[in-house]
Amino acid sequence: MKQAIDGFWQMRNGATAFAQMNVVMDADYGIYHPNHMSVIWNELRNNRAVISGSMNHAVLIHALDYTEGPLGTQTNALHIRDPWPQSPNFSTYTAQQFNNINFLATLQLS
Repeated sequence: MKQAIDGFWQMRNGATAFAQMNVVMDADYGIYHPNHMSVIWNELRNNRAVISGSMNHAVLIHALDYTEGPLGTQTNALHIRDPWPQSPNFSTYTAQQFNNINFLATLQLS
């Protein structure tokens, strides 16, 4: 996926942008960021979606639900957009479903 995304892209408005994917977690290749949830939080806080994948299917994480408690912040759900035509466009991962994800990546455009 990284090889397909990295590089220059022609935008709809005619401008050119350089895209670079940064892999945060890839179970197939043994890549694990020690604090991947903080990466997701920071990306969403800066209005950037996160690419998530499992079982040959990718979705975009665009929001999350959380609660503050005595042990700190707990993520309860991740809201996703699914581009697959036969899937609902909007869906939610529970914290338990999120544990089955084996790929996370961020995308920077410049």
